[in-house]
Parts: sequence; structure tokens; C-alpha cells
Amino acid sequence: MLVGTEQISQEFRSLLDSFQGIRLASNDDATRLAEFVNRTAMSTGRLKVGFNRGNDYFSLLRLQGEKYSVLICEENGQVVALGAVTFRKAMVRGMQRWVGYFQDLRVAESAQHRSRVQFYKCFSEFVRLCPTLSEFDHCSVFLTAILDENAAALAALSRPSFALEYTRLMSYTAHAWPKLPAHFLQFGKKREVSEGEINELVEFYSQRRAGYAFDLTQSDIERLLTHAHPVVIRSEGEIVAACLLVQTHSERCLMLRYDGLANSWRGSGLYISALRLSGRLSARDEKILRNRIIRKALWVAAHLPGAFVGIVNENRSSAQLSADLNGTSVHTQGSLYRVYHPEHTKMNDFSNGFLRPSHGAALEWVFM
Repeated sequence: MLVGTEQISQEFRSLLDSFQGIRLASNDDATRLAEFVNRTAMSTGRLKVGFNRGNDYFSLLRLQGEKYSVLICEENGQVVALGAVTFRKAMVRGMQRWVGYFQDLRVAESAQHRSRVQFYKCFSEFVRLCPTLSEFDHCSVFLTAILDENAAALAALSRPSFALEYTRLMSYTAHAWPKLPAHFLQFGKKREVSEGEINELVEFYSQRRAGYAFDLTQSDIERLLTHAHPVVIRSEGEIVAACLLVQTHSERCLMLRYDGLANSWRGSGLYISALRLSGRLSARDEKILRNRIIRKALWVAAHLPGAFVGIVNENRSSAQLSADLNGTSVHTQGSLYRVYHPEHTKMNDFSNGFLRPSHGAALEWVFM
């Protein structure tokens, strides 16, 4: 659900009124926001990543969260900056809480200095207010993911006018496997998933949820299944490994170029998401099963539309699958951050032990 001006409290309205040219986006802005993002795609280090959001900017946000809101800055009727926040329920310290994720922070090079400073300040004040706002369910836990070589993003977020603090929670490695040219001719039909299969998947994921922070909830799984192909491995009839191949061809196309390789790839993007293994495995068996489910997912992906497949590892190592797959993978490194306003550092959610030592973060949601 898009939270726009008509749904906000007087407190939030007063904040927006104090910044000229900045407002909340409405559904009528879907096309012009998509066009703005398409023109201001990012690049980072050796890996160049472009995003094309089609004609409906909000379509990806609907897939990512239960609620979402977008701040936009305009000059002479033209969009020169935007920043989005999606909200969903996730596990924090073993309890289900609302969590926000920052994304699509974009400022046009043509934006005036005053507009740039005002937009960053307004966005920071928005974060400061969120724990007090009922329209965002008093959300006080915020995350964002940044590629480590994205110097432009890191510089922007460290500006004095962007008064938020970033604490690295964990590192990640993002992989892409460009598909062979022949695969462009293969168009798979989305497989219908029965209610029994959905219930079985939800039950499997619920059994594994206690070991992860910010994990997918039942509503997340059901929402993703509208865009996903489930891939499972069974043993004696029971699911022992599962993942979802989430396809975003209508929500976000990606253009990928990696220095040192001659080709560029453009495609819908298929994301290996929600990869979970049975908890009753030795370290050796877990590694074997993880590789099996990824290989199976890549094989299924070969028969679906899209130019490449992506996956995120919750560590710095490259994916070790097989000789043929390792040779086609390009990867880059990034970090997941918790984000907060300095005056909230004493709040319980931001004290030491934000994540239990035994709980890794489930990163799938933030990378859709």
C-alpha cells in the first residue's frame, strides 16, 4: 500500500511543509518516477549496474513490502531527487517487528545545491520521525544495502545534511550468472503452485525462521510466489531444501556490464531467493545440499525468460558450485547497514546485541 499525502498525520505533514519543493509521491507519479530512475542508473567499481523500472515505479515496491512511501523533490515541475522506504514485518531479536528498508536514493546531477541539501535533510528528518508515526506503525528499525565500491552512494550518505548514522551489520557477495545466447529463445510458462504446495513451503520456511534476522514472513512468501517459481529438493517425501526463483521482468530490468568482459547483459533478472536448508544436517552435507539446490535453480532458470540469474551470499566468499558455473559468474561485494538518527542511539532496538550472534540476516528481501 502506498502511503501518500492523504494518509499522513499532521506531524508528518508539518515536516513536509517546511521543505519547499519536497512532497510524498502519489500513484499518479508512477510513470514519471520510473522515467527518472531509468535516467539516473548507478554504476560502481568494475561492475556497472543499470536499472530500468519500466512505466510503473511502484510495481517493485508492491512486491517488496506491505507498505511503502516515496519522497520526491521537484524543480520547475521536474523530478530531481527521490528516496523510497518499504515497510514489512520481520523477525528482530526473536520477535516480529516492522522493519523499513531504504532504497532508490537518487539525486540528478542537474539538481541545484539547495535542493540537494534540503532533500537529504528532509529524508533524515523523516527517519527521525518514523518511530512516532502511526501511519508507519512506529517503525524504528531501518536497513539499507550498499555495494562497497559505490563511492557516489557512500559519499552522498556521509554528507552533513544527511544526518543518519550507518553501522555495518554484515558483508555480502552478490553474484550474477549471465545466461547463454540460446537461452534468450527459451520462454518458460509460470508454473501454477497448488495450495497444498504453498502450505508445505510456508511450513518449511516457518521451521527455519528462528535462525535468521529480518526473515521472510508468511505474507512475504505468499507475495513472492505471485512472481516466483519454487524449486525444492526432497528426501523421503519431505522438503530438505527450497528456494524461490523470483522474476521481475515487469518490475525491474537490469543492465549489467563487468570490466574485463566484452559483453553486456540486459534482462528481466531472476533472483535465487529464500534459500533454506533443513536444520538436521552436518556442515559437509549442508554445503553439498546448498550447491545442489543452487545448481537445480540455475537449471530451471535456463528455461525461463531473462538474461541472467543472481544470488546473494551472506559472506565474502565466491560461490563454489562447479567448474562450468564458476567460470560464468561475476560478483561484487557490499554491506548491509542498520540506519538510524543520532538521537535514537539509546533506543532498545539500536543497543548492542541488535542481532543475536547466532542469527545471520536473511538478505533476500532487500535485493529483490
